[in-house]
Amino acid sequence: MIHQQTLLDAFSEQHGFPPLQLDDEGGCQLLIDDKLPLSLLAYSLQHEPALMLRASIGLLAATGILRQQSLELLARANYSTTDAPGHTLALAPDGCQLVLFGLRPLATLTPQDLAEWLTQLTRQALEWQSRFALLPEQLALNSTLPSQHDAIRI
Repeated sequence: MIHQQTLLDAFSEQHGFPPLQLDDEGGCQLLIDDKLPLSLLAYSLQHEPALMLRASIGLLAATGILRQQSLELLARANYSTTDAPGHTLALAPDGCQLVLFGLRPLATLTPQDLAEWLTQLTRQALEWQSRFALLPEQLALNSTLPSQHDAIRI
């Protein structure tokens, strides 16, 4: 966890952000433009320290045609997306949130790499938020998302 914190400290300092502190579970949250919750999570990739970036892009309807349309869009996107190698659209473990995430080994990340990756994932997540919002009766992000109280707004 020390290496992740060192990377986040250097990243924060270079970009003039308040310090990004990993919590006890190895994560911290950013709120981009007051509309995109983005999490940075310590992760182990084949027993190698890694960092996951995960953006919440919408909620999956509980039932009906909207649920089916959302799942079909998600599946098609993962099959055909080539502009973002390493990013995956998925349904979060809670079964409700649609997320875009990427995972990279810490050994390959510098603060500049992290900045570029964060920018790329943010841009794509905002595009996906818009696409899912275009589906009829798309549910807005609401209080079912993790608390954003401690998120750093950028």
